[in-house]
Amino acid sequence: MAQDQHADDRQTLLQIMAEVEGALNSKDLTAARSHLLPISTVIFQDTTVATGPAEIEAYFDRMLGDSSSVLSNITVKAEIGGPAIFLDANTAIANGHTTDTFEFRTGNTMHLQTAWSTTVVRRDGTWYIASLHFSNNLFDNPIVNGARRMAWIAGVAGFLIGMLLLVIARRLFRTK
Repeated sequence: MAQDQHADDRQTLLQIMAEVEGALNSKDLTAARSHLLPISTVIFQDTTVATGPAEIEAYFDRMLGDSSSVLSNITVKAEIGGPAIFLDANTAIANGHTTDTFEFRTGNTMHLQTAWSTTVVRRDGTWYIASLHFSNNLFDNPIVNGARRMAWIAGVAGFLIGMLLLVIARRLFRTK
């Protein structure tokens, strides 16, 4: 079997993934910042596009930063989908999924399976995240499933109320 010429790089990329995951979970992006280029772009689940460490941190501050933010906490568990694909000695792409728990300030909690893909580049011997994209299943997720469930409940409730009104109306008109 041929030896993997990128084995050391793969270990480094796994370490970067673990450090970024830890930074997200601790809500301290200092460790993640060291893995970003000044032009790194992240596309978040809500389609927000942030370019550069300052915009990425501003996004997290807006989402998690204070009592007026949407979220009170986020927990991320990242897994790779397979070995990184090396386009050349200095560029690799990887993908996988995260299991995310979003805790909202309203007290609600949502669990999502999120797909991610990233492009990493090596500059001066160090690997950096050039782009990172998160995506959710548009057709099967807790929000869609909740809306579908509420539509069923509203439909059944509407049907029952309609039937009750029909019975009442029939009785009223029959007595006259």
